Amino acid sequence: MAYSITPENAGKYILVQVKGNIERQEAMQLVMEAYELGKELGIQNYLVDATEVSHSWSVMDDYNFINKELQNSDNIRKARPFTRTALLLSRNDSSYDFFITAARNRGLNIHLFDDREKGVAFLVRT
Repeated sequence: MAYSITPENAGKYILVQVKGNIERQEAMQLVMEAYELGKELGIQNYLVDATEVSHSWSVMDDYNFINKELQNSDNIRKARPFTRTALLLSRNDSSYDFFITAARNRGLNIHLFDDREKGVAFLVRT
C-alpha cells in the first residue's frame, strides 16, 4: 500500500490518496495521520481517493474497523460530529457499500462519489 496525505483547495479539505491493498492496521494508521493533520490545520473535511484500492475486507472486517478500531480512538470519536468525508471510488465499485452503511450507523458523515468534482463540492459547501 502507498498513500499520501496533503491539504488541498486552499486548506478546505485534506486529500488522502491510497493505492494498492490496505489492511485494517494500515487503514487505522492512515486515518489517524489524516485526522492529526486536520486537527493541526483546523480542517475537518477529507477527500479519500480510493480509486486504485482493491477493497477486499470481509463484512466482519468492515464492521470491526468501524465499530471497534475507530470507536476506540478518542480523537476520532471527538471529531466525528464535525467532519465530512467524501470517499472517491471507481465507477460501479460496490465493494464499500457495507463499510459506508456501518460508518453512517455510527454517526460518520461519509458519502461515496465516483466523480471528484462532486466529492469536492460536498466537502466545500457551507
